[in-house]
Amino acid sequence: MTRLTDLFRQSPALRRHVEIEDVLPSVLLFLADDSTYRRRAAAYRLLRYMLTRLSWGRMINGGLQWIIIRTFTRDAKAVHEREQALRLLRAVVVLPELSPREIGILHHASVASVTEDPITVLLRFRVPLQQGLVRAIVSAAENQDDAMRIVCMETLVEIALLDLECLLRADAFRVVLNALKDGPWELGLGITGALLYLINRPATREMLLPGSDIETVLVGLTENYGKVSLRHMQRHLDELDHCVRNVGMLLGTWSGMLYLCMDNYRAVKSLISSLHVPMPEMRNALLDLFFSAFRIKAPTWTSAFLDGRRLTVYNRAFEASNQLQENLDEDDLPQPLNLCDHYVAFLLAVFIESGLIEALVALVQDEECEQGVRRKATLLLGEILQLANRVLPLQYAAQIQALPRLFTGVTEFSKPDERNAALSALSSIDSLFRNNRKRAHGEVVRQSRLAPSSVQESLKRSQRQVQQVKLRLGLQMDDKAFQLMINESGVLLSRDHTKWNYDVIMDLLQGPLLNPKRLDEVMKATKFIRRLFSFLHPFNNRFSSILRTRPNYKWVRLACALLTTMLVNPEGQRALSEDKLLRQIVECLTELDQYAGQPSAQPVFARDRLENTLSYGYFEMIGTLSKHHAGIKLLEKFKFFTCFHHLCELRSREDIIKLIIECFDYTIDAHQRIVLSKALTSSYMETRLFATHHLGRLLNESPDLTDWAIQLLITQLYDPALDVCEIAVMYLEGACTDPVNLEKVVHLSPTLEHLGDIGANLFLRFMSTSVGFRYLQHANYVDYELESWLTDHNLLYVIEVESFVSKTIRPFARDSVDDYWAYEGTAPTHFFGELCKTPEGCQYLREKGLVPAFAEIVRQHGMEASDQALMTSVKSALWVLGNIGSTEGGLAFLEDEEIIEVIIEIAEKSPVLMLKGTSFFVIGLISSTQMGAEILEEYGWVSTRTPMGQTTGLCLPNDLTRFAYIEPWKPRRVDPTTPPLPVLTGLEGEVMGMISKLSNYVLAAGAMNNLKRVRNRHPRLFHSVTFFHRALRAISTNHFQAPVRKFILDLFDVQIGPHTLPRLAHVERGSYIHGPPHPDVITTEVLPGGAPMVDSPGAADNMSPSDTENRPRASSSPGREPPERERRTRSITISDVSQLNSNTPTPKMTAEVPVEHTAAAHDDESSAANGVNGEEDYHGGEDYPETEETHAL
Repeated sequence: MTRLTDLFRQSPALRRHVEIEDVLPSVLLFLADDSTYRRRAAAYRLLRYMLTRLSWGRMINGGLQWIIIRTFTRDAKAVHEREQALRLLRAVVVLPELSPREIGILHHASVASVTEDPITVLLRFRVPLQQGLVRAIVSAAENQDDAMRIVCMETLVEIALLDLECLLRADAFRVVLNALKDGPWELGLGITGALLYLINRPATREMLLPGSDIETVLVGLTENYGKVSLRHMQRHLDELDHCVRNVGMLLGTWSGMLYLCMDNYRAVKSLISSLHVPMPEMRNALLDLFFSAFRIKAPTWTSAFLDGRRLTVYNRAFEASNQLQENLDEDDLPQPLNLCDHYVAFLLAVFIESGLIEALVALVQDEECEQGVRRKATLLLGEILQLANRVLPLQYAAQIQALPRLFTGVTEFSKPDERNAALSALSSIDSLFRNNRKRAHGEVVRQSRLAPSSVQESLKRSQRQVQQVKLRLGLQMDDKAFQLMINESGVLLSRDHTKWNYDVIMDLLQGPLLNPKRLDEVMKATKFIRRLFSFLHPFNNRFSSILRTRPNYKWVRLACALLTTMLVNPEGQRALSEDKLLRQIVECLTELDQYAGQPSAQPVFARDRLENTLSYGYFEMIGTLSKHHAGIKLLEKFKFFTCFHHLCELRSREDIIKLIIECFDYTIDAHQRIVLSKALTSSYMETRLFATHHLGRLLNESPDLTDWAIQLLITQLYDPALDVCEIAVMYLEGACTDPVNLEKVVHLSPTLEHLGDIGANLFLRFMSTSVGFRYLQHANYVDYELESWLTDHNLLYVIEVESFVSKTIRPFARDSVDDYWAYEGTAPTHFFGELCKTPEGCQYLREKGLVPAFAEIVRQHGMEASDQALMTSVKSALWVLGNIGSTEGGLAFLEDEEIIEVIIEIAEKSPVLMLKGTSFFVIGLISSTQMGAEILEEYGWVSTRTPMGQTTGLCLPNDLTRFAYIEPWKPRRVDPTTPPLPVLTGLEGEVMGMISKLSNYVLAAGAMNNLKRVRNRHPRLFHSVTFFHRALRAISTNHFQAPVRKFILDLFDVQIGPHTLPRLAHVERGSYIHGPPHPDVITTEVLPGGAPMVDSPGAADNMSPSDTENRPRASSSPGREPPERERRTRSITISDVSQLNSNTPTPKMTAEVPVEHTAAAHDDESSAANGVNGEEDYHGGEDYPETEETHAL
């Protein structure tokens, strides 16, 4: 069997050519109860590799489901068997749909049947699992001690995604929902994601219970009250953390957020009301959720504010430390508004409408609340007020700025406590505003340093003026003052640099010593300059051994100032040339040269010394030399550049290469540019990557290097490594935002075809200008790209934008957003949007006549709710129209087609929630222009504007309920596919009643004792295969815990094997013969002395025996109406019913049953009826006797 399994595993196509009927009887022998665990596991594995949808139907027809149900009740020793059984069921879950050929086979097999074959019905379901198999998985998923619990729960979630009806028929969906409350917690995000998928479309949304199922995600926050003991605190915090993440996932998707807005924001209001629960842990968790959901980045002084420190005192120290910071953090810079801000605007508006501001104000004024929570609520309140000013339209933002409750509290002089709390809150909010204004101003200043602009030029001009003032003062200094400064410097008094006066030395170097006369005097009359040079000599181990700390960086600045002073004077240049400093530096570099180096025991430029000492300062000195023509001559004289060429080929010392590339100043067209060019073409990709990055930064920071840098970056477009090409494209795209640079790039005529998708954004940037469009059109790039976008890029754009938005707006998301998607503007660049930015592009689009085609797709299929491919096409068309409408020239196309009103209608009335969200974003794009914003205002959508009245690309409806609306629905009932069995009476009915009570925790113990007592008194009753089928049907259609399921099956002395499986399968098929029950007839199986088994729990408790006898008979009950029904008594058994039905003709079955199995079943029935098994008082005959027709099958 193992070899056969390997054969099917190696040749999957073989399963299509093997008849399962030829193999299944032999495999079932290994699955019998008397087989071993290993054999049963191997048999399951073989069936999995032979599995097809048709073969699965044959397996079910042979009774495999009863074997699997038995497997799931086995103990821990059968772990491999249970695992392989679960693997088989998981393989069934993902079986492909029926092919046309398979549908024809099933149709041909059921043509001669009076009723449709239940196996055929089962195979038509997306997930062809019966109730009993799903409930078997449920039993393991509910059992906390089961090792397969998590895998079984994941299987249920997968079934819910593929076929929710399958779970609802087995009442298994509640188990998935309970996992959000009871665990396992690690599946919370997966279950929440499945729920979001189900509520997106009406077909699956209508199966859910509105106001109940999805709200289960909120239970951990909305139904949590009371104090938690320290013993359980950690578990409580973990539960809160997982719950908050699940809720954050709801808030981060259109499906979840729009659902929460139902019933006048009832769920959102419930979430906000949890802030009033006096539990600090919950309040903290909720506040963190709001910070993350609104994408509020905590400022650097957040911890200080929460600790109660005054921000004015903190900011003085913070600003002082920032003066020493030279590396700029680009993340702190203000970013333009985009799609994520548009979503946050809607989210914020909904929470404001639901009372979040009032709840935060109440929390701030709550004197019993912890101080840390109150200050965090104050911080959130201040950030929300600023965020509202930034992303909300004026009518929304103005409503919350008044803070009436706080100002009313300030005027309540009769209540000093409340007044003080309100005053403190307003003072803190005002302090937050002032600090944020300072932060915004600092960010603008830092941004001016990053980008070349008039502000940067003015800063440089101011620095030059300061230098001129220092020089003028130095030249005017008299001899006595100059001599006094030389003595105060301490250089002449000691060689120990720690005793030197650093400030005086810097004043000398940047003032009087710039005078050639003073410098010559100092060099000839004192040792001042020689002492400084001696301090810097590498081999003296004075400067090079100083620890690399922030305070010690001043000595690097001193060295660079000394070289600058020497280079501006001919005498200084001569002294520098004669000194040992440059000679020793080049010798230290030569130690690393693989061609001419002499290895040293402790190199000055060893990796650890560069990281921990000021040895790296020598490279900054080299950079200072490269800023002057005289310095470059000195570098050439001492053959620095030759050494640098060799070091650029060192693969093991990338740190040296980075320092060499970074240290140079490339303003002068000299040898250092050749060094960078060589690094750009190095044989090592890491070197090329770093050099390309540095070149891009030079392009952004130095306007004087634009021509040279653009030429080198275009050369990098042809690098064999795509990573290098991608970096070059990124920097060129940024440079092309300037029309002058764009014309320079176009003039160089770069080839973009070989870049593929990497060069797409640069291509689109070209097309946004008339010059670039003409170049691309002349090269036939426009037609080629248009064809590409019409073929697949429009659809890919939908997927990529939705993925980007999902990763960005989801609170607590761990996914990293690719930097490639850091775009400028409201939405990522789109071909049609860039095309409409030029008159030539608009004319080209008008000649193609594509806009009417896209508008027609939206107009005809905008309300589509079932066809996924068609909905994706509608989304792509919406993005095309939105990007066209975001430009001044493209808006006319939308007006001509009168499509804006249709887009608004889709946003307000579409039954698909994700389609509503896409339309919402598209409306924001249309509002990017002044004319578009005015048109949208006519339809009740108002745009967000800057203080100068400019549109921002964000837009909200005047009435949020117009957009946040979902058509109410009534849950669609899913009827079970398993027909009920006839009512049992007498002892059998009493036993089944006891079994039904096992699902009740209160009655279970007594029912178990009674069942054991009955089993001891009537053991022959539990030998019947037919009655065993009753028990199997009971646990397949009703909910029992795993131990109870095992107890029920262990009651019976019936082994599932080759002899019992045909009889079980025969009884099961017989129950389907007469089709589904009539809807007007009661079909619930009421067990005497117990609850009904399926539909109405507890109904049988109020029924008398006479009511049970006289209730209408279900139309689905097998056989004809028994004669003289009024004279039936409670003592009639299954055997008596069989005798009453013995003369009833049975319709022909469509399921194929092996002849030998049917005969065996017939023999077993005959022997049971004749008392072969020793049953004298109880006859174990079948419910549904075999007829000639079924025997012939």
